[in-house]
Amino acid sequence: MLKTLPRRATRNEKCASNLIEYPKYPKVSQTDNIQGTPVSDPYRGLENTTSEETQNWVNAQNRLTSNVLSSTIKTQKKIIEHFKSMYSKPQTTWLFPDEKGEPVKFGKYYYYKIVEAGLTPNWAIVRSTKKEIGAGEILLSTEKWGAPMRHLVTLRDVEIIQEGKYLVYEVNKFGSDWSEFFVIDLATGKHAPDDVKWVKGGISYSPDEKGCLYTQYEKPDQKYVDGNRREQVKYHVFGTPTSQDKLIYFDPKTQNRRSGWIF
Repeated sequence: MLKTLPRRATRNEKCASNLIEYPKYPKVSQTDNIQGTPVSDPYRGLENTTSEETQNWVNAQNRLTSNVLSSTIKTQKKIIEHFKSMYSKPQTTWLFPDEKGEPVKFGKYYYYKIVEAGLTPNWAIVRSTKKEIGAGEILLSTEKWGAPMRHLVTLRDVEIIQEGKYLVYEVNKFGSDWSEFFVIDLATGKHAPDDVKWVKGGISYSPDEKGCLYTQYEKPDQKYVDGNRREQVKYHVFGTPTSQDKLIYFDPKTQNRRSGWIF
């Protein structure tokens, strides 16, 4: 007499038994008319980051994440150890390598970035007349922002423009997507009057590199949290105060939307 073997669970059934039940956010009835096309946006409420509903949803997501990670302790420990080993020693990289990885010289100098060891490291931009890392003049470091802010500033982008006249760099603070741009006059090694704040989406240089376009928003009520109000596209001339920037585009009808400009 043949015995019936127990049926093995299929891959889909195994996955279904391990499905995670994610927190649900209360949807809203919101439809926008975009150039004659109705577009539903049931999660519009999440744009209000301080509302009770959004805060409850974020807290529930965090609890879920903690529970999932705590159930995989072995894997979690490996990941932690991996990241600790990555940051256990200082890291140095050339800022402007060519296609072969060799540093490009601007005027008399080569430029490199050094990051200290640690999970909240300090960093610095150094220039050197020698094609070797380890010597040179510190142009910029996290000391500019002082403690404890220096550990909360991330260097996002660095460019040399006008054949070595200026160094333009972008930073983010507190891990937000708000950007702030500064300019260093490489003849003096000091900051120029440029300080472009409350920017999103980066900047786009003009062909002659004398200036740039950027998208700026109104200063948020809560720093680095609220935002995307009063969108304006402006043109900035390097080496001048931002108070002199020229307004290129502003539409009062769509001023509270983020257009995602591509220059």
